[in-house]
Amino acid sequence: MLSRLTFLLTISFITLINAQWYRQELPAVPSPFFSVHFEDDQTGWAAGKYGIILKTTDGGKRWIKQTDSSRTSLSQIFFVDKLNGWAVGYESGTGYSVILKTTNGGENWIKIPLTTGPLLSLFFTDSNTGWIVGGPVDRGALGIVMKTTNGGQSWIQQSGPTGRTYTEVKFIDSQTGWIVDGYGAILKTTNGGDNWDVMVSDTLNSYNTLYTVDFINAQKGWAAGANGRMYKTIDGGVNWSPHFLDSKIWISSLQFVDEMTGWAAGTDYSTEGGIILKTTDGGNNWYAQAHPSTIGGDLYSIFFISHNKGWAVGNGTILSTSDGGDIYTGTSPINEYSLSQNYPNPFNPATNIKYAIPSELKNEKVLVKLSIFDMLGSEVAVLVNEEKNFGTYDAVWNASGVASGIYYYRLAVGGFVQTRKMVLVK
Repeated sequence: MLSRLTFLLTISFITLINAQWYRQELPAVPSPFFSVHFEDDQTGWAAGKYGIILKTTDGGKRWIKQTDSSRTSLSQIFFVDKLNGWAVGYESGTGYSVILKTTNGGENWIKIPLTTGPLLSLFFTDSNTGWIVGGPVDRGALGIVMKTTNGGQSWIQQSGPTGRTYTEVKFIDSQTGWIVDGYGAILKTTNGGDNWDVMVSDTLNSYNTLYTVDFINAQKGWAAGANGRMYKTIDGGVNWSPHFLDSKIWISSLQFVDEMTGWAAGTDYSTEGGIILKTTDGGNNWYAQAHPSTIGGDLYSIFFISHNKGWAVGNGTILSTSDGGDIYTGTSPINEYSLSQNYPNPFNPATNIKYAIPSELKNEKVLVKLSIFDMLGSEVAVLVNEEKNFGTYDAVWNASGVASGIYYYRLAVGGFVQTRKMVLVK
């Protein structure tokens, strides 16, 4: 279930130095790329539309095409070591499933016979045990959750309780795993997929699509997707707290390398381009990294092999960083304080409030207070009461503990004070 606590999430657009994302040179192949996976800092693969699979053995300086197919789109690629790997997707014309397997690092890819709907994600815990998830071919049919114990030669259906399109699957061992779906549900198994329990379901609708989930251990994990949706759990998925981003940011992929450090990649619809975000505090604050001109179009997958070395792929591009990628230089300067109208409005139970501190204060911090008041003028919540650097921030108010009605939110920072109205409808 969703936690009823109120959380604050900020996204800061700041300029850092001595770090960078770089475009990598690619062979003449069609795009986009939907997935990237590395086994060490030198050996990795990228897969995407038209059945393209590329491999690098020098960290991405040079990519070599291994296979392609004009009728196939590959959603995800996964390896358990440098030799054994799989790629899943679907046939472009029919929507039927595609599974490819290699046992020699991709020198040869063999198609495994399986007739289901489109496959969107896979995960293996060893060279034998793995899972695939996806969607139905026909409207009204069930989504796909299947398991193999023989390296993908045969698959057994595991019924997911929501019956919809499942977008990503992750396991931390052979028994414990999670799935997210196209309607915002999060599922968990503790017996290798024999049973799946719905951990989040009370926000289900097509605007809440979750595309990605990641766990760093059995307790701490994150899930993200459309319209700025991001959730965090610290108890293995029993409770999930909202950590929402701007609603124009859609996250396609996220990965953490420890409990504090992680990256997310996707699309920023305010700029109609890709975005890479980084957190160093477990997902409470996210910082935009790469310049839009470097990223180009949408990003679909991000993968880090360490705290410094990572790759991101998307619409016509493969990016790499060797130092964590902590730079963003393309932000327009913020010229004045501002407090934006909350969204959504009316809302139930949570809403986002964006505010900005001008760039002229980049060398100092200022005390910021963001408060919520009812119609009688009583303060019912304080979302922010601390010193902040310049930047644009998002605060989330979860109003599940108060009654329906008109409320006011007020930003006080320096000599600037502004108040706006919002409506809670339950």
